[in-house]
Amino acid sequence: EMAAYYEARGMTLYDAMNEVYQKYGDYAEKVDDIVHKGADGAQKIKHIMASLREKPIKELCSNRVIEALDYKNGTVTTCDGTKKADLPPSDVLYYTFEDGVSVAIRPSGTEPKIKMYYLCCASKTKSAKQNVEDYRAEFTALLETL
Repeated sequence: EMAAYYEARGMTLYDAMNEVYQKYGDYAEKVDDIVHKGADGAQKIKHIMASLREKPIKELCSNRVIEALDYKNGTVTTCDGTKKADLPPSDVLYYTFEDGVSVAIRPSGTEPKIKMYYLCCASKTKSAKQNVEDYRAEFTALLETL
């Protein structure tokens, strides 16, 4: 039915999909992880999370953090400061950047790894998929310094 609807309007399904992207934007998501095995790995994961809390991320991919949620401490930080928030307690940090991209990080509850979630939209110069890869590369490089 959908193909017939758009064909009657002189469009392919691909044309219709691109019309949706034009109207609502192009989005991409990716889940990534870094494995840290053994007791040393568990300590490394704790160290990464503690380091991110002690020295919060301010910018990635030339975009400032406009909101940082710390579910473990129940806080939200914006340019106006930090305040308590009604968040479910969990060892999760969630960052929103000025370009609309969000990045979350948390330790796995069942495996010796730390997990990252990238939720990206297209920018004026990049596809959403490229935006995901750029944030992933920069965030992974940052984690390697911790």
